[in-house]
Amino acid sequence: MEVYKHLCHTARAATLWLVWKFKHKHPLLSDFKKKELFGSERVFSSNMTTQGKEVPYLLTKEEAFTFLDNSLGICRSQVHAGGKSLDFLNDVIKGIKKSLPFTNINLLAGKFPDLTPEDFKYHILSGQGGTCIWINPFTKVILEQLGHITYHIPGMNHPIIDRPIDKDTHISTIVCDISYPGSRHLVDPGMRYPLYTAVPLDFERESPVYTFHKFKIKFFKTKNDILLLCIPLAPDPDTPVICDSNGERWQLMLEYRLSKQVAWSTFIGKWQEYVKRGSIFSKPFDSLLFSTFLTEQLHVNIVCLDGQTHATFYNLKDDTTERVTMKKTELMDFFLEHYPQYSVKKLEKVFKFSKLI
Repeated sequence: MEVYKHLCHTARAATLWLVWKFKHKHPLLSDFKKKELFGSERVFSSNMTTQGKEVPYLLTKEEAFTFLDNSLGICRSQVHAGGKSLDFLNDVIKGIKKSLPFTNINLLAGKFPDLTPEDFKYHILSGQGGTCIWINPFTKVILEQLGHITYHIPGMNHPIIDRPIDKDTHISTIVCDISYPGSRHLVDPGMRYPLYTAVPLDFERESPVYTFHKFKIKFFKTKNDILLLCIPLAPDPDTPVICDSNGERWQLMLEYRLSKQVAWSTFIGKWQEYVKRGSIFSKPFDSLLFSTFLTEQLHVNIVCLDGQTHATFYNLKDDTTERVTMKKTELMDFFLEHYPQYSVKKLEKVFKFSKLI
């Protein structure tokens, strides 16, 4: 636990600064009040679709610029200078990936079937993050406010998990016309894997290897316009194995359907309806997941399995990893100190659902 203890004071100072910044500088998040955030004129039904019509994700240009400035440190002048370049797009992706935790806290908190578009937006703007259904629709709207042409595509997670609604278990985004008219780039900050760049889709069969420190990702295409995200082969793979042109073996983790477009409210609405009828929570989403940057140089990944909390602290500066087991009380203290945007009541519900000891 030495890495964590050594950087705890720095992380605490950084977190307190961010909390102060949220409350005092961010006009949309004063006291984290939903009334101030959304205004009384924005009224939605409890469902993600209304009489068969798509529910738009309402994010104004001013809200987009405020988020870029206060959460990502990208000011208006940088936006205007960057325009719609690939470098600027990657800066936005990296900022969103580093500022928003990937977590299923709000999925496990017990109110997912009744969440409204305001709730999904509030969870993002209050720094709570989420899974793909929180982060990627928000990213898409941010990019649209910056002038990009985008659309959502569905995906499928591996290993195999319950699929009550066709094969769509993941939602991602395609950004068009970045490199040239007709070009397509995959943008997916709302995933567990460390992908901090837009992926051009103009390769024939396999992409270059995308590396983040020790972690590697490679993409493959199939003939029916399916895109496969793979990681280096594990000792005992429980998903399909693919060989690249160099004979290296890769393990399939995520599958995208490039030729199918999907609307965010329809996608989420299907999942909400299923949760009302039964259980959606099967591995890897049946217990707490939390992955984010504590500081610029310290990444933490928390996974709860069989009632135990396993935390991995990765120090990017000296490329060291430390794994620890945390008790429920220690995990609560961790969140209260570093992530006060999650209420004690919400965390207690998640801990109970995850059967933490």
